[in-house]
Amino acid sequence: MKILILQLARLGDIYLTWPMIKGLREKFPEATIDIMVRPRFAAACAGLNTFISNIIELPMANIFKPLFDLDNLNSINDSTNQLEDFLNLQAKNNYDWIINSTFSPVSSYLTHYLAQPHTKISGYTRYSDGYLSLPDDISAYFYAQVGIQKFNRIHLSELFCLLADITPNNHLWNFRDLEIENFKLPFEEYIVIHIGASQRAKTFPSYKWRATLTNYFKTESTPVVLIGSGEELKDSDFISYGFTETQVLNLTNKTSLSQLFSILKNSKLLIGCDSAPIHIATLMNTPTLNISFDSVNFWETGPKAEKSRVLYGSSEVEIPSETVSQLITNFLSHGDFHATVLNDQLLLEKVHSHDYSWKLIEFIYMNKEFPILLDSKINLALEQIFETNEIMLHQLESMLKFNDVERFKGIYNQADQIIETIVLLAPELLPILNWYQTEKIKIGPENQKTIFNKTQKIHLTLKDYITILMKKGAELNEQSVG
Repeated sequence: MKILILQLARLGDIYLTWPMIKGLREKFPEATIDIMVRPRFAAACAGLNTFISNIIELPMANIFKPLFDLDNLNSINDSTNQLEDFLNLQAKNNYDWIINSTFSPVSSYLTHYLAQPHTKISGYTRYSDGYLSLPDDISAYFYAQVGIQKFNRIHLSELFCLLADITPNNHLWNFRDLEIENFKLPFEEYIVIHIGASQRAKTFPSYKWRATLTNYFKTESTPVVLIGSGEELKDSDFISYGFTETQVLNLTNKTSLSQLFSILKNSKLLIGCDSAPIHIATLMNTPTLNISFDSVNFWETGPKAEKSRVLYGSSEVEIPSETVSQLITNFLSHGDFHATVLNDQLLLEKVHSHDYSWKLIEFIYMNKEFPILLDSKINLALEQIFETNEIMLHQLESMLKFNDVERFKGIYNQADQIIETIVLLAPELLPILNWYQTEKIKIGPENQKTIFNKTQKIHLTLKDYITILMKKGAELNEQSVG
């Protein structure tokens, strides 16, 4: 069996794919398992030698080089030819299963191009007419419910496992036995602070890191190791200025990714924002204090190591440096963040702010108990969606009865836009809208009768969902009046 995994995103996403890869190797010990990555991030595959057969680097430089040749009138064609030559070479591998864990438009085209008639596909791909295809339940869920400003609470690494039909058991995240390069530090016990993040909007400001250390060393003596990339050198110099090397060891831009495994494995604690070190610490089961803002969904990318904790604020303004230093001190004293006496209000607000929307997702996708919320705004929106959906069902029946799509599609399309407007006024119901729109995208290029039947089924399912939610809301209203 030949399996190809596409993971064309950044370092952190590749590390999030490790548990899935481990699970695939356990399930298919004799299979050829290849992974395709961008050259810039191929280093994140180091350590996967026992799980991966081949690391295939997408030749980004060769593909894009012609586009920067201003004297080349055929630059677009030359670039396209470079990509096509590479893909034709890879297609000869004749993969039995392509798992596209990138979930991007570009990766969907690559997946479609590489697939043979017999190839099983998991993840985004394309229909024969070029439109997006969501061939499995996880792809549809990802498209509908995953990302910023959405309400998913399933970790991305678990979704990747499910995409590959792997049960996400805890042992898949355990890589502590991995043969790694030992990085010797001048002290036995220490904590690590990663001062950067995968994107600037996700970072904790350097002046707050410095204030955190100043507060920390008022009561603590455990040394701190700073890590980061070359982009954070100036910040790290500012943060570490005035501290001795027995207090703060600045290793910013002085370590490789493989050396980070050793540093984080032996650390008592990692503190940092959304980034690759968070995911490496998870693989090493190193407790983590993850500082998180609205620029990232910590449910999807936060730490999974035991005893870890997320400290949330809508922005860095809401997270005082004193809180960070106190949490570190409490962890070193008690070995567990649960022993903290700090006010957890920031995190609790984030945890509970979208409970209804998350329960709605569980209701739609996981057959769990439907959410209950006595809210006149939401109840009104449900009634309006129900009425609009009835109009759309009527229009579909008229299309079938009179065999005339053009005559009735105008009202249908207007009603479709009305549903979107209704949900925007009651954003707690966005999971329903996202599910509804994604189900329609899943309908491929088929004959008119099949398209009609699938569309009608979507509206009947939507009717069932809304009916259940409205019925419970009505019962609660009666109890409240009584």
